[in-house]
Amino acid sequence: MPATITIGEFSRLTHLPVKTLHHYHEVGVLVPAEVDPATGYRRYTPEQVAAAHLARRLRDVRMPPAEIRAVLSTAGDDREAGIAAHLDRLHRELTETATAVASLRALMAAGPAPAVVRLRELPALAAVGTSAVIDRTEITAYCAETFPRLFAELSRLHAEPVGPGAALYGSGWFEDGGGRVTAYVPVSGRPTGGPLPDDDRIGLGAVPAGRFAMALHAGAFDDLDLTYGLLGQHALSGGTAADGPIREVYLVTPADTGDPARWRTEIYWPLREENENEGDN
Repeated sequence: MPATITIGEFSRLTHLPVKTLHHYHEVGVLVPAEVDPATGYRRYTPEQVAAAHLARRLRDVRMPPAEIRAVLSTAGDDREAGIAAHLDRLHRELTETATAVASLRALMAAGPAPAVVRLRELPALAAVGTSAVIDRTEITAYCAETFPRLFAELSRLHAEPVGPGAALYGSGWFEDGGGRVTAYVPVSGRPTGGPLPDDDRIGLGAVPAGRFAMALHAGAFDDLDLTYGLLGQHALSGGTAADGPIREVYLVTPADTGDPARWRTEIYWPLREENENEGDN
């Protein structure tokens, strides 16, 4: 075989159309070994065939051209690590898509199941918590990283957990597509001191008492909006909804079971106190 081959010959060796090879050249994924300055004809080396085969398969799994270029410029463990990182992202995307499809089909088939709404008077709680401002798309990763940190810190703070992990979400979280989230674990003892930290420090604080409408959400977090809709309608229709953060209490989480159908989340919508209602009449 000659030292270099024409683009047509290279196309037959790699099953990549000439148009695709032109594009790969333009974006720097697969640069020809030679380009005739007069005619613009491209020529490749036989050694580039393996890179072309890999580039084709990386495009088949939707790797962006810039990442393909980076992968092809490396070798050995670095190349494998780059490919593995993309495959991990692809697997997450496929899982998220499958969950979204299942949610849509369930909604189309039967509509949201009616939530049972209950009134709850919650006492003030002592808790160990932390806070952060995050984007809505980051909430799953934030919870997966934060709650293990909180539980790991309990022994250092000599605190005994008395309930599952929970979080407070202010109105900005819903209105702005993200905002401050305060994650906490209730602990034994009297709720003394100030509120929970308003930054990424982990510390003791108090979660205030309140009156709430509560509904249990059973299933994946992607469908939380359905239970929120039913619970919020109940609170707002009675004219008793109050300002303040909504609480989510994670009874069963992805860490407990990988099956989204088994996840359980209690949602608490704040209500005005009964004497406040009487004063409005």
